[in-house]
Amino acid sequence: MTLSGLAIWARRALVALVVCGWVLAGAGPALKSEAAGGGPPVLGLAGQYGGGMLAVAVQGSYAYVGRGPRLEVYNVSNPANPTRVGVSAVLPRVVESIALSGNYAYITVGDNGVRVLDVSSPAAPVVVGALSADDNAAGVAVAGGRLYVVTGYTYGTLDIYALDNPAVPQLLSHTNISGAYGLTVVGSLVYVAAGTGGLYIYDATNPAAPSPRGSVNTPGIAFRVTVLGSYAYVADYFGGLRVISVSNPDAPAEAGSAATGDALAVAVQGSSAYVGLNDGGLLTVNVSSPVSPTVGTALDTQGQTRAVTLSGSRLYLANAEGGLTIYDVTTPATPSLLGQTALAEAAADLALANTLSGPAAVLANTSAGVNLIGVTNPHAPILLGALDLSSAAYGVVVSQTRAYVANWSSGLRVVNISNPLNPTVAGTNDLAGANLFGVTLDGPFAFVTDYSQKRLRVDSLANPVTPVTTGTVTLPNYPRGVAVSNYYAYVADEYSGLQITDVSEPDHPVLVGSFPINAAYNVALRDYYAFVSAGLSGLKIIHVSNPISPTQTGQYNTPGETLDVAFYDDYAFLADGYNGLVVLDISNLAQPVLVGHYPTASEANAVAVNWPYVYVADGWGGLYVFEELTVKTYLPQVLR
Repeated sequence: MTLSGLAIWARRALVALVVCGWVLAGAGPALKSEAAGGGPPVLGLAGQYGGGMLAVAVQGSYAYVGRGPRLEVYNVSNPANPTRVGVSAVLPRVVESIALSGNYAYITVGDNGVRVLDVSSPAAPVVVGALSADDNAAGVAVAGGRLYVVTGYTYGTLDIYALDNPAVPQLLSHTNISGAYGLTVVGSLVYVAAGTGGLYIYDATNPAAPSPRGSVNTPGIAFRVTVLGSYAYVADYFGGLRVISVSNPDAPAEAGSAATGDALAVAVQGSSAYVGLNDGGLLTVNVSSPVSPTVGTALDTQGQTRAVTLSGSRLYLANAEGGLTIYDVTTPATPSLLGQTALAEAAADLALANTLSGPAAVLANTSAGVNLIGVTNPHAPILLGALDLSSAAYGVVVSQTRAYVANWSSGLRVVNISNPLNPTVAGTNDLAGANLFGVTLDGPFAFVTDYSQKRLRVDSLANPVTPVTTGTVTLPNYPRGVAVSNYYAYVADEYSGLQITDVSEPDHPVLVGSFPINAAYNVALRDYYAFVSAGLSGLKIIHVSNPISPTQTGQYNTPGETLDVAFYDDYAFLADGYNGLVVLDISNLAQPVLVGHYPTASEANAVAVNWPYVYVADGWGGLYVFEELTVKTYLPQVLR
């Protein structure tokens, strides 16, 4: 869409007058202050939905699945239709591994250690105990009436507990080991997938003092291990599948390997190994000759295959973004799909919408999808509808009945959400060679960041279902977030900082100003200020009344990695990566003050506010909903 020369001149003249007015006025009007109740808002967790599926264990006709920060229980007696029958309360971190023993499930929750759940009633799993960990609790196993836990990624421990009282494990030993991801126990021997350390073997005949036996280094990163007969099978990430002879535990030695790609999980039955891959997929590997395993059938799955387990002739996969998938392996070399659950969430961004089904959070998922989560009752979010797209979705913005999605390698997608139960693709601007990250709307245009081609793209929405690129501008680095106001586009350009573009002529956007920041991931505008999410540098507040010469007004260094910011009243709500949600008082822009911190299970990537609710897209933690508490005398979740 081209404006006439006169119209362009008039528009730019108006912008110049406005800019001059801002400069003459100095900082402009102060931010509005309406703090209710005479103090900062105090939040509590209202609800949570979904998340990545990283773990699965099977007992009888039930599959116990770690989905985000909860344990979900599925009845799989009819594998074609796995049905969720129970779900736990929200746990402090994402569930990474599960071990079952009788009426109890032992679940690792990262740096929060282990949770013990009573699952005697599958419809109502209940937390009955907790175990701390020195580092990240990554792997868990139960054997011979004992609980085994490995912790740490770079360093860690092997902890052994007695289960005389299954609800209250008693620590028997605490052994320092190389950082570990997984383990398996056979008899008195403990086989540890020790990351960069390879495979370690410990003898736990005396559980109060386990002794090291042998070890073998592997070329990759040992994530998971299983043992069958005289061989240990290691999912060794970029090292693929490694087959280790353990007939002599004091001198294990590699027998063979298979180039599977980045291996994260492994299960073995008979002469077949099933390997879960980091980039999605399942490989069958014939291990009838352990010295020369051969790759067989490859099956595509949605997202990372983080856990693989066998129960009889069924194979269960936990796909981080693809949900629970069940295969029949009666014919081991050619698994056949039996059933699967709905997609899981790896929430990268979110936007709020009003739909025919009520208010909803629209999640952009790195699982290559968009999920509409109904929040009419924020205490019990529900899935309304989901749309599987062909590549990762990193950015989303909503206007009326359409969601505009930055769909990485698949271009700008226009999604019709008029029927939230059945969202559909209404249009696409497929940009060859582009990798789209962020998107925002202003008038009849979409502004989209092209990460790989280092560009800001301007798409005309004159016909919203057929966006057409009208202009582009090349940026110095890798653009991510974008915000637009008064004919200027403000781009968080990763390692080059804030880049400001004059977009008054959409056919010919022009880069006019910049402010250097070590890392810039997103940007939000308020009054005459750009609030830049600066990763490990926290929040940067940039005065942009003169876009050609921006200056820094203030900053706040958070403990985490600031990735997004939203506002209510005098408060900024920060998605602070693995640090969760941070709340700042910004009534004094030169000196923001921390007034709240609310941990989440995974990585807080994006935040949106519809007061009194605050919504967080939490990566594998799914969707978090916080609400303002009416009683502020007790602050259990706030760190000051």
